[in-house]
Amino acid sequence: MRKSSNLEKRILLGVTGSVAAFRSLELLRKLVKNGFVVDVVLTEGAELFLTPLSFTSLTNGNVYPSGSGYLTPFAHLDLAKGSQLIVVCPATANTLNKIANGIADNLLTSVLIASTARKIVCPAMNVNMYRSQQVQDSLKKLRNMGYIVIEPQKGQLACGDEGEGKLAPLEEIFATIMESSEEIELIQGLKVLVVSGPTREWIDEVRFISNASSGLMGTALAAEAKSLGAEVVFITGPCENRFYLADKILYVESAKDMYDAVMQEIDDADVLVMAAAVADFTVRKHKGKVKKEDIEKFTLELEPTVDILREAGSRKKNGQIFVGFSLETDNLLDNALTKLKKKNLDIIVANSPESFSKDITNATIIRKDGTQVDLEKVSKRKIAMEVFKEVARLRKLSR
Repeated sequence: MRKSSNLEKRILLGVTGSVAAFRSLELLRKLVKNGFVVDVVLTEGAELFLTPLSFTSLTNGNVYPSGSGYLTPFAHLDLAKGSQLIVVCPATANTLNKIANGIADNLLTSVLIASTARKIVCPAMNVNMYRSQQVQDSLKKLRNMGYIVIEPQKGQLACGDEGEGKLAPLEEIFATIMESSEEIELIQGLKVLVVSGPTREWIDEVRFISNASSGLMGTALAAEAKSLGAEVVFITGPCENRFYLADKILYVESAKDMYDAVMQEIDDADVLVMAAAVADFTVRKHKGKVKKEDIEKFTLELEPTVDILREAGSRKKNGQIFVGFSLETDNLLDNALTKLKKKNLDIIVANSPESFSKDITNATIIRKDGTQVDLEKVSKRKIAMEVFKEVARLRKLSR
């Protein structure tokens, strides 16, 4: 197992062309005062309101004006890799729409798209722009990608209109940054093992037993762990949704394959998140294709598969944190709590079968002491964020 690395707390502050840009200077000063190394990237619009020299005089990092280009061919990649946290304050409609749709036409948007770090955006704009379908669709997409959106407040705007669009209070922005920074400090450098997707148990050469797991939850968990600086090992069954940015990916098919992969990685893991939908039964595979006309009746003899989570729980070491998922049709919370205790877990996430293929769903996080966090109509990335908040909480308690 690995210890959290003691990397310097480095933030990239992106500033875009809003009247609220001047508030970013105050935020910058506060971040530097609290021990962060802050690099600043300005868009062309931001420089219509503030000069690069304004930031250079306050920061302890580097300032990248819009006219500087990329400096080197890989400047956007260097900044993406070197930043533990990226904060866009303020974030205009233009920038929000660009990053939501994968447009990388300046240094800031290129860094945002290239980075796996946690990202915070602070919208500030006219109320009608904020309420527009384009901006609301972009904000929805960004939340589902794992961006933290600090909603603007209502008030009188620079243009004289009243309504939402005023940059959120700096106290709220700073508190969110500090909370994210603490989570990163507690999780970065850990080896997080995420197990995702369905398994397949083959009947013959063309038929198999499986389930409707989409892999969305596992992918969201792996992406969240990566955004917090963890080393992510991703074990996935056959499905479309996979986290390709993991440090190590193991593709498996059957429950036995998944068991072998988990046992291969578990001893060296700091955190196990078992979000896979493992087949409970397997069958003896027939050679070739079983023909309908060749048999009057065809009986499948089912055998139970190995309980991967129970086996992992029996090998659990001091300091390891295990997270499980419980999908039930009846007595959801009671059955989940029983599973948590039987399988030596620290946290369990209870959900119903309707969550299989939906990104927006309900879930309940249950702790060892029986207390719970209810999540209603949230994205699976939001569930993943709450799961790792719990992991960070447990890490903090163990210090």
